[in-house]
Amino acid sequence: MTSPLEIAANAVMTVSIFLAGRNNVHSWWLGIIGCVLFAVLFYESRLYADVTLQLFFIVTCVIGWWRWLRGGTGA
Repeated sequence: MTSPLEIAANAVMTVSIFLAGRNNVHSWWLGIIGCVLFAVLFYESRLYADVTLQLFFIVTCVIGWWRWLRGGTGA
């Protein structure tokens, strides 16, 4: 059965992906929230490798958000 946490995580990530397609800065913090929700879900399911993957995604979102705010040129 699908849990409310799983539905929320997927909904947040869907919005994040939609905003990323529109090149919107809000995709970063929504991506972080979505990854945190998935990490909690995976932790509760004892899928520890997937928790680690979500932590990696959170770090890359933070780096991406930081570079976006700094006006990184992609160099």
